Order: sequence, then C-alpha cells, then structure tokens
Amino acid sequence: MPLFEFSCKKCNKNFEILILGDEKAQCPKCKSLEVEKQFSLFSSVKTVDCANSDVCKHRNSHSCNNSCCH
Repeated sequence: MPLFEFSCKKCNKNFEILILGDEKAQCPKCKSLEVEKQFSLFSSVKTVDCANSDVCKHRNSHSCNNSCCH
C-alpha cells in the first residue's frame, strides 16, 4: 500500500497518509494542500533462528520460546 510521509508548508506538521490513485495529500491539522512529500525509508521484519543466535538469552538452553529473538 502506498503510505507516504509529508510535511505541511503552512503549519509544519509532519504526517503519514495513504494515497490512492490521483488523490492529493491534505494536512490533517490545518487542511492545507500545500504539502511536501518527504523522503522515507521502508522497514522489514527479519526473523532469527533463536537456537543459533547470539542474541538469544537462552542459548544452549531448552527454555527458549523464540520470544527473546523477535
């Protein structure tokens, strides 16, 4: 989904908004259409094999339920 970050030129509010098709971004605070698209990074989730991880608090133990590695 196209989620973009913007900064309002009128009130300086930074916000994220879902933009579909030809929709224009509008500031949720002051309703201005004078907004500037911001550079943003994407994130991803990486899973770790807990038994083979140096991160695991329970390494070499049978009590690990993977919750410490995610």
